[in-house]
Amino acid sequence: MLLRAGDHVVLFVKWNNTARTSATIWHESKPGVGTVAATYTRAMLNGFVPYSYKNIVNSGAPDPNPGTSTREVFESASNNGWNPLATGVAGDALATMTMDGVKYVYTVRGGQVYEAASNNGWQNLNTGISSSGPLAVMAMGGVKYVYTINGGQVYEAASNNGWQNLNTGISSSGPLAVMAMGGVKYVYTINGGQVYEAASNNGWQNLNTGIPGGAGALSVTSLNGVKLIYTINGGQVHEAASNAGWQNLNTGISSGGALSVMEMNGVKYVYTINGGQVYEAASNNGWTSLNSGIQGGIAVSAINVGGVKIVYTR
Repeated sequence: MLLRAGDHVVLFVKWNNTARTSATIWHESKPGVGTVAATYTRAMLNGFVPYSYKNIVNSGAPDPNPGTSTREVFESASNNGWNPLATGVAGDALATMTMDGVKYVYTVRGGQVYEAASNNGWQNLNTGISSSGPLAVMAMGGVKYVYTINGGQVYEAASNNGWQNLNTGISSSGPLAVMAMGGVKYVYTINGGQVYEAASNNGWQNLNTGIPGGAGALSVTSLNGVKLIYTINGGQVHEAASNAGWQNLNTGISSGGALSVMEMNGVKYVYTINGGQVYEAASNNGWTSLNSGIQGGIAVSAINVGGVKIVYTR
């Protein structure tokens, strides 16, 4: 047990690396949230005093590890030295977006999608949207859209329709990625190891792009009217562009599985997690993958807010 007197108590689970620069802990991120896992750096552990019961006996029984999937979300900004700040939000999935200068974090808990906004103190509110796990979000025309998978089908819920969850008819059992371009909503899924694209202006007809789905990670963005799809194949991030026949090109970026991309000022940024750390690679730097120093956890999501790169991890 680690105690910061008069403030907070956490349970130490394990060190995340041999250098012991970060640890996994369990705690209650906000009152009423329940036990969730979080990644704490050594700096975040400053002020905590360790306590241990003297008569602990190692039984060798497997550790049930409660709170592993339900993890706290941290926010790191490029204009703040990537210093991780706890949002108090916790969940089993992670998707983020920005609209009108407000940052939104979406998570899944107990089969329901929750929304937390930066202009509301990250208060985590149940939208009532059902989800079996995969989650993607976007904004278009002042409306927030949430995409989930239920019963092998992609559902769409809109903020201007009371979050009513409507079946698009798109089939998927794996990851989701979405984006808006030219007033059209695009939904990307992986089926049978291939990436599929469905567009709102085409009746959500699900078309095979021919791009290999690889490890099941999927992220999309657009630049100058070109749609860009990123996947992980053989531990490497691949990029395919709509103006190049979806030819899948190896960027040379390594990834342990998590993936998020965004565009800012004409530059494409790719975020991955390797060895528990978030790495950033930029298209104007030859895709050189640089360690941001952010402790990665198990998921990453990046957005551009007013020219500042914001990275969320859980």
